[in-house]
Amino acid sequence: MTDHLEDALRHKLKAMGADIDAAWDLEQRIARKRAARKLRRSHQKIGATTGALIAAVAATVLVVVSPGGHSQRVTTAVPPPAGPRSAGPAGSGPASGDVSAGKFTRTVVLDDGGLTITPAPPSVQPQIPQTQAQVLVGSDSQVYMRGWTGAVGFAEVSINPKLVSGVDHTPAWVAVIKQEAPFCPNTASPSTPATTAPTQSWSPGYLAVIVAGDGTKVLDYHSRSQVCDFPAKGPSVSDATQLVSIPWQLVSLKGQTLTLRYHKPACDPYAAGTSGPSLSVGGNAKTGQWSLEAFIESPYTLAYHDLLDCGGPLATATTRIGPIPGGPGAPTPAVNTVNHAPTGPVGATT
Repeated sequence: MTDHLEDALRHKLKAMGADIDAAWDLEQRIARKRAARKLRRSHQKIGATTGALIAAVAATVLVVVSPGGHSQRVTTAVPPPAGPRSAGPAGSGPASGDVSAGKFTRTVVLDDGGLTITPAPPSVQPQIPQTQAQVLVGSDSQVYMRGWTGAVGFAEVSINPKLVSGVDHTPAWVAVIKQEAPFCPNTASPSTPATTAPTQSWSPGYLAVIVAGDGTKVLDYHSRSQVCDFPAKGPSVSDATQLVSIPWQLVSLKGQTLTLRYHKPACDPYAAGTSGPSLSVGGNAKTGQWSLEAFIESPYTLAYHDLLDCGGPLATATTRIGPIPGGPGAPTPAVNTVNHAPTGPVGATT
């Protein structure tokens, strides 16, 4: 669901006089999605022009998000070919029915062989069950809170060696996700204020999450795509990162402001470059019962129990619950108790 549709639905709920809890629950779902989007955006090197595009369509969220940034680790990329635009990603893209009974049933090709997914022969079996692969895909920082409800399929995967080496008929669980079509700013003239028009990009592209072996090697394949009128990019391959919900302890709760304590894992290579975890809060505005989730980014090579056992310095984070959006006079929710949300890979709880 796009930010514009979410905002429209939210205002419709209020106009209909919907119960305040229903409106708040909707706000929290929107906030969680936007928090995850903001976390993903902070981990990419975005040019000034692209930054202006994001600023034009972004909205303020309710939760406090305090992730640090690190550059996306792109292995390599094929330069965009010159010439006219094509009608979409090259090759035979995914279609309904490609995955049946947990297996790919036909060959899928993206970017003229940049990525090839072929049905695995019966003699080739996965090292981890489908349920575990589903959790790993759902925990991918590029996937979390996209509203993805698809299934992973087992197959053999080959990637053009110009993009990454060593992936040739590799047995893996794969999820192919079509990217969201953005709303592009449309300005008639320099003197005319920018408006947001539902101009769909010519090719939003696909994200293929590839879970190989025992699940410690996970790749994100981004097909060639173009956003609005910006130059086309891709394809590219990067090592995927996962989002995990970590334990925390309540330090203080004063009104709507709470402070928590958590361990910053010493073995997490991304922890040093962050100012703290991303915080997501949800609950009941009338009863004052809330739950809070603190999630961080880590490599798939680190199992969750290893992440907790490696130690690290104690740190604190502060966030505020409410007020409920709605302009002047918007009610401030009661905050009586704040419980711990489930911990572990976030894909296990969505």
